[in-house]
Amino acid sequence: GDANAYVRDSFRGFIHRFKDGAWEIWLDGDDIDRPNGLLWDGDRLLYGNQGDGCLKAVDPDDREVRTVACFGDDSNVDGLRAAGDDAYLVTDFRGRVLHVTAAGEVTPLLDTTASGAHCADLEYIPERGLIIVPGLYDNMLTAYSYGGLAP
Repeated sequence: GDANAYVRDSFRGFIHRFKDGAWEIWLDGDDIDRPNGLLWDGDRLLYGNQGDGCLKAVDPDDREVRTVACFGDDSNVDGLRAAGDDAYLVTDFRGRVLHVTAAGEVTPLLDTTASGAHCADLEYIPERGLIIVPGLYDNMLTAYSYGGLAP
């Protein structure tokens, strides 16, 4: 609603903001390490923090960062989408799709790590009950049926 754009710089550990025609480093510091997968959700910005394998939330007013959920030190959060009912779908580059509640409860939905099929970003089409996941190295786009999880 405020016409700002947010862009992550995974390698330098920043989130940039484009506001009023200019770019600025909007978030940096100890709470951000190789950010990936940005999602603006209501009144906060969510990002995957590859440095500690966690999903983080930032309050735009004071830029306070809090941890929503952690997936393991070796996790590499790539994609984030809202899944309704204050929940999120998250892809882990290694090959997992996870459902995360606002309270930080994590439910694995898909795990392709054994096959070596890596997950890049994702798209969620709630009207069709589909999660679309592009493979990173196999030139494949896979659709998975998903009806949501009851809160």
